[in-house]
Amino acid sequence: MASKTFNERYTDEEYVSKRELADKLRLNLVDSMWSGILAYRKQFAKPLTGITLITKQKMYLTSTQALYDKYSEFETKLSYFQTEYVKTCLDKDSEKEINKYAYLLILKLCCQALKINASELSLKAIVNGVYRDTDPSLTYINAYYKAISSFDDAPSYTDGLDFLGHEYSILKGTNELTSFYRNSDSKSIYVRSVVSKVYESAPANEIPDLIDSLLSFEKLDNKKGFLKALIIEYFINYIKPFDDNNLLMGVLLSKWCLSRANLTNVASILPFEAAFIPSNRLNDYFESIQQTGDVTYFLMYAMEKISPLLDELLDQMHQINKNIIKKEHFDKEKIEMETSPVIEEIKEERKESEVQKKEEKTEKKVSSIERIDPYKFAKGNANLALLPPKSGLSEKEIKETARYIVETNPNIKKAQAYFFAGHSTIGRYYTIQDYKKVTRCAYETARTSMDLLAEQGFYRKLQVKNKFVYTPIEQGEK
Repeated sequence: MASKTFNERYTDEEYVSKRELADKLRLNLVDSMWSGILAYRKQFAKPLTGITLITKQKMYLTSTQALYDKYSEFETKLSYFQTEYVKTCLDKDSEKEINKYAYLLILKLCCQALKINASELSLKAIVNGVYRDTDPSLTYINAYYKAISSFDDAPSYTDGLDFLGHEYSILKGTNELTSFYRNSDSKSIYVRSVVSKVYESAPANEIPDLIDSLLSFEKLDNKKGFLKALIIEYFINYIKPFDDNNLLMGVLLSKWCLSRANLTNVASILPFEAAFIPSNRLNDYFESIQQTGDVTYFLMYAMEKISPLLDELLDQMHQINKNIIKKEHFDKEKIEMETSPVIEEIKEERKESEVQKKEEKTEKKVSSIERIDPYKFAKGNANLALLPPKSGLSEKEIKETARYIVETNPNIKKAQAYFFAGHSTIGRYYTIQDYKKVTRCAYETARTSMDLLAEQGFYRKLQVKNKFVYTPIEQGEK
């Protein structure tokens, strides 16, 4: 009975590796005790349909009653998360706010996992659509954001290979892939371990079969959806089928699996990237999986890292919902307290009316100018180009974006950066008068400022009859 209690403790309460067991017991030799733990776990082993290690050893997860309860608890949490997210998204502004928060969190996790040193301003610029750096270390982070922020189409891909090809082309920044799988081996396919071979990647000639077996596992295995998703992202990172971006591709395929497992609404914002936060524990678990075929190590580590982030996002949703209620109450009080417009407002309306009449004459000519397609990376719905003249950012986000622009481009002044941050909607046209009105400067200052923004690649300057208009340039466009 004592032995069974010992085995349960280091399986059900803490799913330890052999190295961790030795550290906890402060012993050098734990072979006999470790054998007992492995024997106990084998009684509850659930094989993974179709997939094996590179060595052809079968893979499995352990599911004692206690572990099954942990899996179920995490699954319930994911379901609750989706329910709360759907409620939050009933308000479009709230949906936009929580998505931005979640995507920023995800990009930070990606930088952690890939060991990229990135400033929060740069990551916020990516999320807000105003990123203009040429930092090569953030190229794939920016591309990954494009992939997850356009994830609505993911469930429409019934074939996993088609989905992988689509996402890989986004990460590579091309519409046509000249190559897909890695066709050469790394210098060292595996490193020797005392117990067995520990592979760094799969031999290139085995990759197609390994991917086919993984996609069959996704279709045929009846385990919980999130468990399959975590196993998929582990397996892609394990075999490394691509020349680069294996970790990101693994998580994208994992999110695709989640979208097919009744988590469609939240698949893109679930922080499953946290499963790859580097640590000595994770490296130990990777080695343990290759030695035993037991993927439970990774599952427990991933749930441990992801769970508090789900709590953080849930807290943010609840705070956003509270703010909406407060805002609605404030707006109602404001309406009740409003009086007739003051004389200054009437004068301003008259001025705006006169300006509008002039603009209407020019607007007829604007249609003759070739417009920039703002959705060349998306579906391409022409109606979507009819956006309001605002940038869609909050005042706080506009200030942060302006700060980011000034810090990354010393030629741009604060007022110029502030104007662009608030007037950067693709497909819209802005004038010198707009700049003059917002910044309250002289006409000549407004003209030179708009010209400078055009010279620096923020706007494209176009002439309409005797008037110049400025339209924002899509990132990467020249």
